[in-house]
Amino acid sequence: MRRKYPDQISGLYLGDGSPFQRVVEYFALSTSDPKRLCLPSSFLTNVHFRFAGALHLFYIEDKAAKDGPNGLPVPRIVRHGFKSLRLSLPKWLRVSCYFLLNKAGWKLYPLEASIWTQRLPFGLYMKQYSRAPNNEANTLGLIEKHTSIPAPRLIDIWESDGTTNIIMTRLSGVPIGEVYHLMSYPERDRFAKDLRACVEQLRRIPNTTPYLICDSLGSPIVDHRIPCGKGGPFKTETEFNDHLASHVAYSFSQLVELEKLPTTRNDHRVYFTHSDFHPSNLLVEQGRLSGIVDWESAGFRPEYWEFTKGMYGAGVEISDIFWRTFGREYESELELERRLWYLTPFGF
Repeated sequence: MRRKYPDQISGLYLGDGSPFQRVVEYFALSTSDPKRLCLPSSFLTNVHFRFAGALHLFYIEDKAAKDGPNGLPVPRIVRHGFKSLRLSLPKWLRVSCYFLLNKAGWKLYPLEASIWTQRLPFGLYMKQYSRAPNNEANTLGLIEKHTSIPAPRLIDIWESDGTTNIIMTRLSGVPIGEVYHLMSYPERDRFAKDLRACVEQLRRIPNTTPYLICDSLGSPIVDHRIPCGKGGPFKTETEFNDHLASHVAYSFSQLVELEKLPTTRNDHRVYFTHSDFHPSNLLVEQGRLSGIVDWESAGFRPEYWEFTKGMYGAGVEISDIFWRTFGREYESELELERRLWYLTPFGF
């Protein structure tokens, strides 16, 4: 999960003397003398852009070759040691220790911090939740109990100021989106085979909730693909489909008829899914799947959802992962989903 590329930007300044602080800066080019100080040709600028992109790929390849594997798996003794602390130390003392580790993480791993997650020392991660506070923690327990999928292991969980916090182990590897273009075709096939094996294991997790489509606890699902990013729980697939169209003036079946969308079934098998196979959530090491992270949206969904959600917003290279993993089994569902994405972008 460590982001190595590109290196942190420093020492760059714009023409007005202000520092270049972000990955992208928007600005307008102008000149006081168009004849003597003409602006650069847009054609030449575009050529430079294309060469720069190609050169950057060589830079990434060189860095990957030099740096080797990204991190080491957390030793079992460390994992069990922290779990023992959970049983032996009072909550206030554990939480104090975690926040001290969090401060250390900010200093040691500044490039691996986000609004909700922070890498910590000792091979750990800290994550905060507000939308689905207990789903990921419960899901990690299900993964550990029912599968051998390489997922983070839950260490501790607590609530503070209305926010749920969890401590979990860190996985080795880099996001597939950063290195997929460097992988050989046999490596891509092997990665897809690994991912398919994980999907098959997920599908064996039993649904013990009273609902058909829900999160791991039988609560509403959280997913940026659906209207308002949240919905359910649902007792039938028809209810779920209607929710996908709930922000327009028609039911799902009416929307399909009016927009001449491809027809769909409402009797799909429902399985446990990760529901967010974004390329940043799939880790690879030495050409093999080394981890799957970010289980916040996990839960029970129609069988096609893992595939179509992975294709949601995916480029050509990343789409190749899911074609290799799932084959052509859900082409009709993907066609319908793509039309729905166009009609209702981002579920709103």
